[in-house]
Amino acid sequence: MTEPKTECTKCGRQILQATADRNGGVCAPCFHDQTTRRDHREYEIVPPDPVQLDVEIEVATLGHSNSVVWKNVEDALFLIASRYVQAFGALHRDKTFYGFAFDCNADYGQVFVCANTPSALIDHAKKYKARSPDLYGQFTVEEIEDKIRWSVGDWEFQAFTTDGFSDAWEPIKQFLAGAIPWDDDKKIEEFRESFMATACRSMVRLESQSILSTLSRTHDFKTFVADHDEPDQDSWARLAAC
Repeated sequence: MTEPKTECTKCGRQILQATADRNGGVCAPCFHDQTTRRDHREYEIVPPDPVQLDVEIEVATLGHSNSVVWKNVEDALFLIASRYVQAFGALHRDKTFYGFAFDCNADYGQVFVCANTPSALIDHAKKYKARSPDLYGQFTVEEIEDKIRWSVGDWEFQAFTTDGFSDAWEPIKQFLAGAIPWDDDKKIEEFRESFMATACRSMVRLESQSILSTLSRTHDFKTFVADHDEPDQDSWARLAAC
């Protein structure tokens, strides 16, 4: 069955309706152009984590400019994340975590490591209730905690604090960003799906090989892998399918 199409509201080219719905009416190249100068999320800037990594990945093994070897990308992400978690856990022995996540933006080849503690979750819930009574005044702190529990932009450790991981991932991100087929909406979607499946498989490996045992964890500790601005239920379903 032919997928429904529409016109990009900026350049007028024919695009898939699904692409228009996802990008606010514009095609992927226009969306890319209008967002390249913006941070992928409006995070609260806090002092960066001091963890540094000495990891070198042979980018040439990841494929060519228009072809990606996703298994090799998975291995690279698993290696970098493993090294980071080990150093991060050793540095933060005094903290207990309820969640560890990959915060992704498949349209840019980005992966950020995130982690949060129950105490940080409570602090953010209290701030929301105090600062936005029109939105949260009718909710208890515990109810707000449930609403923001997996909102990784509110986590204690996220994109702007885990610099060591981001630095190690940067060459891979640049390769992947150059491999995105911006001229083909269907291939863009295939790239996005492959990227997110790769991130999920890497996370599953971190769990199955007990890498995350380096962290002090709550009894209900979970991992999470999310693409930029997608509904949480979609993120959970993808991870569960890996």
